[in-house]
Amino acid sequence: MCRFRRVFKLLAVSLSVGHAFLPSQGLRPRRPCLDHLSARARTSNALKSENNPTRRTTISLIASQADSTLPPLYCLNVQLDVKPERREEFLKCIRANQYGTLTTEPLAVTYIFGEDETTPNTFHFFEQYLGKEGFVAHTESPHFAAWEEFASSEPFTAPPKVSFYKEDSAGTPGLGKVEPGESTFGLIVRLCIKPDRRES
Repeated sequence: MCRFRRVFKLLAVSLSVGHAFLPSQGLRPRRPCLDHLSARARTSNALKSENNPTRRTTISLIASQADSTLPPLYCLNVQLDVKPERREEFLKCIRANQYGTLTTEPLAVTYIFGEDETTPNTFHFFEQYLGKEGFVAHTESPHFAAWEEFASSEPFTAPPKVSFYKEDSAGTPGLGKVEPGESTFGLIVRLCIKPDRRES
C-alpha cells in the first residue's frame, strides 16, 4: 500500500483528498444548499460582479442540480515546480488563468492553487469540471492559451506532474464559510488500495 501526504500553502479555497495548501479565491462547490451557494457567491465577488451573466448562469446551474444525481466531476491535481526567478511572472499568469476560468467558463466548478508548505516555489493545483468536456473547453480558452505560452518558456525546474480522475462519490459542502480575502488550509492525499480491499 502506498500512502502519501503533503502539506502546502494555498492561494484559493478547498479540501481535497493530501498535500496541504492555503487556497486563493474561487472555491465553487458542487451541490451546495442555498446558504452555501450564497456564501460561495460572496467569496467569489472579488472575481465576479452580480451582473455577470456567466456568474448568474453558473450559480443557477449549480442550484438547479443541488438535489439531483449528477455524473462524477472530472478532476485533476497538478504539481508545478517554478524557477525562483520566474515566480512573480508565474503568479501573475496563473492568477489570470484562474480568474478567466472562474468567470467565463460555465463548466468550471473549482480552480484552486497554493504553495507547498515545505518546498518554496512548488505549487499544487486542484481543478474540477462538469465532465471531461468542461476541461476540454478550458484548454480551448484564451486565458489557457496565455498560460500555455508562458509554460512553453521553460519556467519550471521539473516537468509538471498531472493526475486526472473522476470524482468517486458526489460531495456536498461542509459547514465552514469563507469570507472574501480569507485563506483556507487544504491537503491532497494519494492512497493506493489493494484491489481486494477496494469495496470494503
